[in-house]
Amino acid sequence: MKSRLATFIITIVFVLIIIVFTLFGIIFWNEYVKLETSSTPQNFNTVIEENQNTIDEDIKVPEIIGDPFEGIKDSNTYMQEPNEPEEVDYSNITIDKYFYNQLENYSKIIYKAFETNKENMKTGNYKIELGNSFSDLLANKDGQDQLGKYYQSAIEAYTYDNPDVFYLSPNKMYLNIETITKRNNVTYNVFINSGTQNNYFIDEFSSKAEIDQAIRRN
Repeated sequence: MKSRLATFIITIVFVLIIIVFTLFGIIFWNEYVKLETSSTPQNFNTVIEENQNTIDEDIKVPEIIGDPFEGIKDSNTYMQEPNEPEEVDYSNITIDKYFYNQLENYSKIIYKAFETNKENMKTGNYKIELGNSFSDLLANKDGQDQLGKYYQSAIEAYTYDNPDVFYLSPNKMYLNIETITKRNNVTYNVFINSGTQNNYFIDEFSSKAEIDQAIRRN
């Protein structure tokens, strides 16, 4: 009888030990998952708008037709005299920051455009010109997807290196690709703006004055 009682007690203790270790294991795993999640860099949505212009001798005012693809916000259709894409050069900008130094060359061009227009972006809807800097890339079959990835890397690196641009909401910034066809020559004009949004600020801000005031407080 005593032997059975002892065996029963040992079994109960063993089961309790297993339960305790299991609970500790679950708690530890949950905390580990939370830590991993909080340490993972935030991914911003990359929204690309594509416009196509065709320049022909017989067409004075061609139509720009939005050509969105799945997952991309539609661009508005409008009439405009197309211009040749500008050559925008940011090569004279020197930057030595941790995340910038990890970027590839195409991403560095976008990062430099942000840095050059840092003050202008306080307006919330300033158009950041990238010109024809990516024409060679966009001529490739997967060029648009590649540019989207370079843009994603650039804007993440810029916000990590520059915490003082806390007022920017990358998810409200639109990467625009304008395709201009002139006879057999195709060129690309790229720029960043706020799209159909009033601005590309986070919800707490709506003007440059509010941003300057917040920066002074910090």
